[in-house]
Amino acid sequence: MSLAEQPFEQLLLNLFVERVGTGVVGVLGSGAEALQERGLQQAFGVEGRDYDSVQAISAPAASWDGVVVLDALRKVPRDGVPGVCQELGRVVRPGGWLLLGFPAGLNTRNPEIAAQLVFHHRPAVAKGVRAAGWTIEDVLEREPTKTDPYPSRRGYILAQRIG
Repeated sequence: MSLAEQPFEQLLLNLFVERVGTGVVGVLGSGAEALQERGLQQAFGVEGRDYDSVQAISAPAASWDGVVVLDALRKVPRDGVPGVCQELGRVVRPGGWLLLGFPAGLNTRNPEIAAQLVFHHRPAVAKGVRAAGWTIEDVLEREPTKTDPYPSRRGYILAQRIG
């Protein structure tokens, strides 16, 4: 799916790019496609990887200036979010940035989709992000769109790693 069909995500990526400036950016989940589409793999030293697990990232500690995680939480159990936030903090340098996207709320309209995804509560994810040493700049949520691969509310957090 094209970012042209996702103006909300386009705006968030623009904010992330403004915050990071230059450097090495880790990309987990479908974020790699979004950055590539925007031509950002030339702007950053992008380590675009679709990790099987965001709970154990193979990158060295403090090696990234930022990380984009757009769909990787969809398979992470709710009680695993704090550990993921800690792991993201491990690989991002102090002062670096996080753009985290996730299926938000509860999906009671479509049981088929609900069986495939883990839906997260925005306040709980924000709590995990803060507890892992991030300062949150924005916590946002949007309604499903017709172009979503799975129609659900989407939560987003833009945060900076505390030094």
